[in-house]
Amino acid sequence: MHTRTSTSASRANGWRKRFLLLSFLAPALCAGGFAAGPAPASAGETAKFIITIQSVQLKNNTGQWITVIEPDRRVDLVDEEASISFFNNTGRVPPGNYINYRIVLSETVTFAGRIKSNNSKAGGRSTIGGPAAKASELGDQITLFREDSPTWDGAQMGEVVEKIDFDGQDADEVITITGKRDFPTAFEVKKGSFIRVWFSVKVEEAVQHAWPGAFSMGLPPNDVMYALPPERIEELTVTVDERTEACSPENIVIEL
Repeated sequence: MHTRTSTSASRANGWRKRFLLLSFLAPALCAGGFAAGPAPASAGETAKFIITIQSVQLKNNTGQWITVIEPDRRVDLVDEEASISFFNNTGRVPPGNYINYRIVLSETVTFAGRIKSNNSKAGGRSTIGGPAAKASELGDQITLFREDSPTWDGAQMGEVVEKIDFDGQDADEVITITGKRDFPTAFEVKKGSFIRVWFSVKVEEAVQHAWPGAFSMGLPPNDVMYALPPERIEELTVTVDERTEACSPENIVIEL
């Protein structure tokens, strides 16, 4: 169910990192969920977790997906609120009725963190993957971990660049956040509408450490630091003009 909420919702709960993802859409295009990853060898402090928002698409009531914005914007989910908000004065979003949304993220993330004496190593580069098509299916399905340069350091913390390549190492190189179902009632966007969407996500334990063989026999072959998509989106709201709608985490799907 979609329940109305205020855009001035509380930003308490310090463990929660919220970010304003985008302003676009008719109120209430919400559905789906992020998922938890395999049980880490250990998890601790996340100092950085940077994603790239590549584009946002809307689905109109004829079933057509329309790319409405391509910000290609980097956002550090640890301490930033990323926002792309606009008035639809030029008709960037064609006026009409919309029934779903799709947010497209790059599969490449940049992270930094530590777990006790285990640190992400500056300059590290890696690829992590497996057969899971959705974040909710990750389970213990890490079947690929490749380091182009070491990701683990026993002394100092630095940034690692990682490609999250699940879904059987598919070729699309994106992660999408979209509605599990179309909305039963279409939402109208007009010329001049103010459009915004934001969501909050936990990233405190996104950075993890694994010792040799933690994923499976022989994988990884050495100590590594890695990151996985967050468990789920905690909250997501969409605002158009005076109307705001909230989406429950169970109605948001993340496709890897």
